[in-house]
Formats: sequence, C-alpha cells, structure tokens
Amino acid sequence: MARKIDSRYLRNIVEKSDPVLKPSDDAYQAALMLLGGAHAGANIRRVARLTNQPLKPMFAWARNLRKNKVWVGERTADSGWGGKENGDLAFWLDVSIALGYLVRA
Repeated sequence: MARKIDSRYLRNIVEKSDPVLKPSDDAYQAALMLLGGAHAGANIRRVARLTNQPLKPMFAWARNLRKNKVWVGERTADSGWGGKENGDLAFWLDVSIALGYLVRA
C-alpha cells in the first residue's frame, strides 16, 4: 500500500533531516515547500495546499528556484536528493537556493 503524502509526512522528513529547525524558520518552510513540490509539481498553490503553508513567502522562493532551474515549468529537479552519499547535502543546497543564499553557476 502506498504511503499517504500529506503535510505531517513531509514535516517528519524535514524534522528528521534537521531536528534543530523550528516550523517558524524560513529554512524549515522552504524545505517543506521543496518536498511538497517534489510531490505536487512546481506549482506553489498546489504545494501550499499540500503543505498547509501560506503562499506569500513561497513566491520569492519559487522565483529563486526557477531562476536557478531547480524548478522548470511544472517540473522539479531534485538535484540528487535520493543519493546515499550526498542526498541530504543536495537537498539542503536546494533549500539554500530557494532562500536566495546560493545560485547555480
């Protein structure tokens, strides 16, 4: 049976990956948005519904992801998040791109 993808499930992933972050932190919210996008596509309205997050902060983060081609059209590119060696690092680098701290060359 397939696992239900919902806000609680995605929040558990973020919290296991970085137990220090709080739900009010931008990095936590951007991480949740990226995970939601991996399941709902690069559409912030769908992601907001899936993650139960407000849309307002997502606009700038989505713009950064699109500008850096992490999100292209309706597609999302996970940049190797599933890799055993550097999957977590790749995910948090994409979070940093969403927040505007990094750009892809």
